Amino acid sequence: MTLKTPPKLTLYRGFPVHPRLGWSPFVNKLEARLRLGGVKYELGEGNPRAAPRGKIPYIAVDGRSELLGDSTLITRDFVEEGYFADLNAHLTPAQRAQDLAIRALLEDKLYFYQVREKWEDNYYTMREGVLGTIPYPVRLLVGSLAFRSVMSALYGQGTLRYTKEEITAFRLEIWEAINALLAESHSKADTRGNAPFWLFGSQDPSEADPALFGAISATLVCPASAESQQEVRKFPVLTEYAKRIHAQYFSDYELWDDGSVPPTPASSAFHLFLKPLMSQSAGLTPPGLASFLRSLSTESVDQSVDSFAALLRRQQIRGSKACALATASLLRRVVSHTRTADSAKLLARVREVGRVLIAAAPKELAIGNIVRRVLGLIRDESGDSRDPGSLAGTTTPPPVNGTTSAQASTRPVTSMYSILSHPTMPASHPSSPISSGTHTPNPAASSDLRAEILAGIGEIIDELDQSDEQIANYALDLISPQEVVLTHGASPVVQRFLLKAAAKRKFTVIQAEAYPNQHRRTHALVTGNPALSTDGDDDTLSSAATLGIDAFQKPLIAAGINLILVPDSAIFALMSRVSKVVLAAHSVLSNGAFVAAAGAGPIAKAAHYHRVPVLVLAATYTLSPQYPFQNGEALVEYADAEKVVPLQDGALHKGATVVNLLREVVPPTDVDLFVSNLGGVASDGVARLVRDQYWDEDLVL
Repeated sequence: MTLKTPPKLTLYRGFPVHPRLGWSPFVNKLEARLRLGGVKYELGEGNPRAAPRGKIPYIAVDGRSELLGDSTLITRDFVEEGYFADLNAHLTPAQRAQDLAIRALLEDKLYFYQVREKWEDNYYTMREGVLGTIPYPVRLLVGSLAFRSVMSALYGQGTLRYTKEEITAFRLEIWEAINALLAESHSKADTRGNAPFWLFGSQDPSEADPALFGAISATLVCPASAESQQEVRKFPVLTEYAKRIHAQYFSDYELWDDGSVPPTPASSAFHLFLKPLMSQSAGLTPPGLASFLRSLSTESVDQSVDSFAALLRRQQIRGSKACALATASLLRRVVSHTRTADSAKLLARVREVGRVLIAAAPKELAIGNIVRRVLGLIRDESGDSRDPGSLAGTTTPPPVNGTTSAQASTRPVTSMYSILSHPTMPASHPSSPISSGTHTPNPAASSDLRAEILAGIGEIIDELDQSDEQIANYALDLISPQEVVLTHGASPVVQRFLLKAAAKRKFTVIQAEAYPNQHRRTHALVTGNPALSTDGDDDTLSSAATLGIDAFQKPLIAAGINLILVPDSAIFALMSRVSKVVLAAHSVLSNGAFVAAAGAGPIAKAAHYHRVPVLVLAATYTLSPQYPFQNGEALVEYADAEKVVPLQDGALHKGATVVNLLREVVPPTDVDLFVSNLGGVASDGVARLVRDQYWDEDLVL
């Protein structure tokens, strides 16, 4: 059969025209099919909006008014027109069925598994690669819309309904099966030269070969397919198969990176001296919350205190929940190793450790909060009254909230679990020698004092573990159907709150990106990727598995929530359509102000202007007796300014002071309701809630 010479063809690949293969397996498949057929063509950039089926690739044929779309339909059309030979003509019926099954496996299974990897795990690489020609501000919005569209399609198709581990297993299973098939063909073929060998082991290719070459080559050239690249490179036959086809038919194109780095004198020295050290430390985890908690059972108390203080100074443990959990765990060990039943000595020891930790991280207020809770627990269990003279040599510090200790007639609530287990104590005990200024221990209570304190600290740790879920239980009371909820940043407690409401409510969530400190983690959180980023404020990091937040991380859209991810610049324009704003607090101050990730302040101001209710989720461990003097400037944190203006922009750096706000203080006037694990309270009721948590003697440590 004599083939016809086709008219002029233009292949639109969707990427800028460069002499290299593209990121799309369908583009590379069609280009390989054209070259296998000996058909000449020109390259064009194109875009999906101009494509006949809304997807890349597509072809313009000179003399035809309509464009041709879909690589499979284009191939079929060209075979019928006589431009291509039928590559399956030499196959048996059984082989034709196998060919069709392999193409379906690659295009209907593997493709979607890799799309999830690209867009969910490597969103920013895909956005910059696919939308790199779009101006930056518009690129953010278009990228968010594209991400939302891809995730919705993946959920409808079914890929997003599996866990990441399941998808990885499916993907590896496909590569293993293809590798086995190619290995058998490779053993039959004459591979002494550089000629390609084909999938079915015959002299000529089938229609499955362009599809397979497209899948392998797109995986190897796309930087957003890092995990898939590692999987493909595990099978040398796969890479050899693709390289032979590339050398025969794409010699004018650049070959993909083979994953190796040419040795240089510096790199040779590195491998010679440092590689043995790296291999020894490959199984070690970086310092952080998880490693610190494990070390508590092996290190001495003083070593643990020094280690925790060092981790705080280096900011390897940060964020309210992580710091609270680490502090409570450390103080439990401090109390267990303090061999005394004298409450005064226990108080002094805990206060000493608390001062060391607070000095290491003065802006992590949760540390001081937990220290105060433990001090109050010791006073409760030792039978102290709330009178400042009940301890030998103690004096009352200046009250933070303006209320004297004599006005309090009940003991503080140190944990939820102690409300029922301990009756309310009177303000003073007749047997307490208040006038003498000395404390007489109760012999009956002293024997089990440390055991009771350790049990109480255990209750505090249980409360830390359950606080997010307890806050989420109020979601159904606060979120109504068809509402539009705006939130900000990557807060697991907010995500859990929204997921709880989504179980019985249908509503829309507008998620602000929190650029430049949390935007990567925001995308990771809303897509359910547990491998969170490490930049910015670490309230959501510090060993997610240790904090127990990995179990609920899944895409919000998978729960039926209509999710819209927007840049921060769009917040004020959208606020008039918002029903509620839900924010997470890093710390709550005694006057009702709260510390949160940068960007929460403008959101609260915009909500206040539009009269939109602002809900702040804050567990009890975030409640601090500290007052924000000078508008809370001492609590404001700044991050690396290079995230805002790169150092290369020297002229701007010289002419302006560039700051990158990491945390800011939001005034109480912009908050309508605080939601804690004990319930909801207005901003003017925070002072009373804070007072219930701590003894007046412990307000200043």
